[in-house]
Amino acid sequence: MKRCTQMQIVSFLVCVIGLVASPVGAANVTWVTLNEMETASAAAAGAGYTESPDIGYTNLLKGLGHNVTRFFTHEPLTVGEISQLNASDLVIIGRAVNSGEYEPSADWNTQVTAPVMVMSGYTLRPSRLNLSDGETMVDIAGPTRLLAHAPSHPIFDGVSLNGSNETVNPILDVVTDFLGTHRGASINMANVVGGNVLASVTSDGGGTAGGFVIAEWETGAAVNNGEILAGPRMTFLSGSREISGQPVATAGIFDLSQDGQQLFVNAVNYLSGETATLIPGDADGNGTVELLDFEIIRDNFNMSVTSRSLGDLTFDGIVDFDDFRQWKDNFPGANGAVGAAASVPEPASMVLVFLTLPWILRRRK
Repeated sequence: MKRCTQMQIVSFLVCVIGLVASPVGAANVTWVTLNEMETASAAAAGAGYTESPDIGYTNLLKGLGHNVTRFFTHEPLTVGEISQLNASDLVIIGRAVNSGEYEPSADWNTQVTAPVMVMSGYTLRPSRLNLSDGETMVDIAGPTRLLAHAPSHPIFDGVSLNGSNETVNPILDVVTDFLGTHRGASINMANVVGGNVLASVTSDGGGTAGGFVIAEWETGAAVNNGEILAGPRMTFLSGSREISGQPVATAGIFDLSQDGQQLFVNAVNYLSGETATLIPGDADGNGTVELLDFEIIRDNFNMSVTSRSLGDLTFDGIVDFDDFRQWKDNFPGANGAVGAAASVPEPASMVLVFLTLPWILRRRK
């Protein structure tokens, strides 16, 4: 029998451990922001935040198993920083950035070969990344539905569209927190240059109808100033605009509905080449809807949180019965113990479930 050397055994174990530790569909994502840490930056902390205001997006990505690294937005990029970005499966320029850091655009357009998703409409302008041909920006005013220009595109998988290829449900909305009501996601009202529009606003209660939200560019496309893109690009305009008078670091609060989350996850998968799945009811992101997810919701019930991993499955900023219902509707035992416990009218049924469910399910094992 052939003997394995100690080095071969160690190599094998390292390989096995690596396979176990890396979730299927995991991508290495670099998140570009003014908030370098998950804790609030000095500017955001000065406004009253304890966590990075844009943490909802990175928590969603991490909950899906992606490896997320925060990258402080600045210019110019060094050779080493460009290499770091290019080592990513996907780079996302979040909403909490100063658009002036993307002028000149050559570093980002001609040196970054990794796929890049851009979430701030202000960075798309001719004076910045040159992905559009105009400067007009308008903020959404309320629940925002989109028109799918390419409904067969994989980013629309699992997103409900009507007969006119409009999203049945809103995708974005304005956000309110302890500071007040934020200005909504900023929509670029100009034309895409060198790329293709995938989705535009149909209605938002304001003046953004027709403005593009999602567009894509292939590697080698020429943008408004003639620069040739070194890698694929996509816009996915999302994240609140900061309240007037507040620092830009407070922008980028999560503003996606359930269908909006699905659209965002699909876009990340499409650009990164991975296949992470958003599973309704799965709070801890392990791919299974189970009792542990219920316990997360129970332990954080009625608390204001900014994370799916803390039980806010609907991303409305609070853990409540809407999150419980999503878990219940997708839990395998919903027609058994949960269904029986919740068959009486609400809210009494919900209280009963919260008090008795762990005991009931454990007794059934």
